[in-house]
Amino acid sequence: MRAAQALAVAAWARAIKRDRSATADLETACAVMESADDRDILIGSMTALGMVLSSSDLPRSLVLRERSLAMARAEGLVYIESWTVTMICHTHLHGGALDEALRYADDLASMGERTNNDDAVAFALHVHANVKVARGDLAAARTLFADAVARARGRSSAWPRTMALFGRARVTVAARPTCAPSPDP
Repeated sequence: MRAAQALAVAAWARAIKRDRSATADLETACAVMESADDRDILIGSMTALGMVLSSSDLPRSLVLRERSLAMARAEGLVYIESWTVTMICHTHLHGGALDEALRYADDLASMGERTNNDDAVAFALHVHANVKVARGDLAAARTLFADAVARARGRSSAWPRTMALFGRARVTVAARPTCAPSPDP
């Protein structure tokens, strides 16, 4: 079991960088952990696997993430739950399903308010802002990115704050007549 967990964690790190070679290792590790009903690392690993698959197999990516979300909720793993919802939002956002992205972002914001998780609320605002960018409303996007920066003010909120600052800078530059907005990386 420890070998499967170690493989999952190492592959997870590669998955964050969108390294497709992580796919096979995550699939193997997830299968072992699932057969042993070891959910602690399995849930996050399934979400990471969904992240790697999002550019090549969107339907499977979403199935894995939805399953991971259900498991995180059943286990009461609030941090993994919010991260999984954030990843589902971004999958829908980058797949062009803007209304689905907003629906999950609203769920994320509600979860964040309920659990006092400013990171979740900031990520939800970030998704809403990106939908505004996709729909051409740069002024509203800029305001939402600023709101996300303000919400992610805690020391542990560096990632959502950085993403929101990047988004705000992106729409500020894009508002110039010679520039056009691009989707988040």
